[in-house]
This record gives sequence, structure tokens and C-alpha cells, in this order.
Amino acid sequence: MADPRNAARSDLRCPFGCRETQRRRRAAERGKAYYRTEWGWKKKKALNGRRSSPRPAAQASTVAASTVQAHSDLRASLRLLLSYLCRALTLIERRPVGTGELLPILQTLRQRRMVCVSRPQYLSSTRPDRPP
Repeated sequence: MADPRNAARSDLRCPFGCRETQRRRRAAERGKAYYRTEWGWKKKKALNGRRSSPRPAAQASTVAASTVQAHSDLRASLRLLLSYLCRALTLIERRPVGTGELLPILQTLRQRRMVCVSRPQYLSSTRPDRPP
């Protein structure tokens, strides 16, 4: 890069990641310029308005119905999983294993919540793996 023959070349970029940073900066500048135009301003205002407006009742009921459907699907899949475990344990232990015997075992073996690790209050904006 420092060779005198490369002095007039504009296609060479910094090997330390500056190209990616410049690309992000240029994209942010293009976005700012677009949203400062009248067309971009109106579009952004419509997007923000759509995001902050409350959902219509019909859409909310559709969401509630899909939630109920998801819960029933979950229960059905849990029943299938439970029957599969009973069959597998029956084959492994060579004796019939029922759901009444399996449920207390599964409840004692359930995974507990992991301990929360506190995050540092301040995260540096510059990271060693991403140069400026």
C-alpha cells in the first residue's frame, strides 16, 4: 500500500477494516439524506405512525386465536413426547412403564433456571476486533 506505484490508485482500501466502517457511514448518510426529502419524510412518518398505532380489534382476536391454537399444539406435542418416552423406557427396562410413573420422574428432573450473570454497566463502543 505504501509503494509509490499505488499513489494514484483509488481502488485500494485499508486492510484493517476501515472499508466496512466507511460503507456503514455512507449508508447512514444516504439514509439521512433520503429521510430529509419530502418523500422520505412522509414515508418515515407513515412507518412510525403504523408502529405506534394500536392494533384493530379484529387483528387482536386473530392473535388471541393463534395463541390458543399454539397452546393446544404444544399440549398435543407434549402428549406425543410423553408417549414416546414411555415406549422408549419400556424397551430399555423391558417392563411396561406408564405415564403415571414417568410424570413424577420428569418433574424432579426438570431443568432449573440458570443463574443470572450481571452485565457490565459500560460497554466500550470500540472493540479490538473492529477498528475505526
